[in-house]
Amino acid sequence: MEARLDRDKAQEAIFDSDSFLIQVDSGASRSISNCKADFESLEPIDPKDSHKISGPTGEESPAFKTCLLCTQHWSQSTNDHFPQRNGTWQASFSDKIVMYWDQRRYKKTVSWDSRTNTGYLRSAPGAFDYRALSLMMKKEDLRPHRCNLPT
Repeated sequence: MEARLDRDKAQEAIFDSDSFLIQVDSGASRSISNCKADFESLEPIDPKDSHKISGPTGEESPAFKTCLLCTQHWSQSTNDHFPQRNGTWQASFSDKIVMYWDQRRYKKTVSWDSRTNTGYLRSAPGAFDYRALSLMMKKEDLRPHRCNLPT
């Protein structure tokens, strides 16, 4: 039997230690995460640049396995009404959600996942966790050792 790649499903390779998935749901009551810092600022990846989504107050639940951003709650809690009313808002469509924030300066479109009826975006990349682990390994001399292989 021949192995076949499913070309309809995007395969994602992640080369940073700090980013995480943010689940987007326009119908949830509140944003929920297992880390309170997620509510201080989320940085979704934008192909051109990353822009902070700030202000979504939410519930912290250590047992929760993901970060859930409720876009309706987020747009209400930002109080982004000056100079233009509703500077942060979202529009839900049958196949996607479009989010605008910071007085509509930034826009992010997220497709719905048919399995969960939510969208997913990834936070901004970083290497803080990797650098911390490297420093710890260096201190404890846990670096990989080279083998002398016969030539």
